[in-house]
Amino acid sequence: MIINLWSKTLLTSYRYLNRISDAIDKLIKTNALNCYDISGAMYSLNNTLDVSNRIIDLSERKIKMINLKILIEKTLLKLKKDDAIILIHRYIENLKFKDVANVMKISMRTCFRKLDNAEASFTNILNSQNWREEKLENYLKDEHWILSIYNEYKNNKRYENMDFNFNIKTLVKLQV
Repeated sequence: MIINLWSKTLLTSYRYLNRISDAIDKLIKTNALNCYDISGAMYSLNNTLDVSNRIIDLSERKIKMINLKILIEKTLLKLKKDDAIILIHRYIENLKFKDVANVMKISMRTCFRKLDNAEASFTNILNSQNWREEKLENYLKDEHWILSIYNEYKNNKRYENMDFNFNIKTLVKLQV
């Protein structure tokens, strides 16, 4: 069950990965441009070593976001077509169950059943790629925005009512 929470978390976070990467690029650019004036009180924040370390840390976070996106895409490609489609509709496009059922032309009950099976398949493929719960927790321990999505799934019994509408300002606050 817990690893299914990670599957849901990864699929939900997928739609934000591009925005996070763009925000990281902006932070890198801002850090690089603001380091030209290193006098007085700002010296301790803008010396070459500190700026370089911040840029390296941000670059490593961007690499992590890219790797996460590739992991999700590879896992979706290994699924059956119907399983991948239902997961994309539900988590990446953020459609409600009723809308997913209408788009796929299936009943609500069938939609719930197919979604459960697709989540289990996604989880099994993650496991087969050696991305188990412990590894995901360790890999994403510094990504507080992803952990907040995970905790929302973990703490909520009714996943269908959850809405993860982050704006860029919130994402930037969570990542710094």
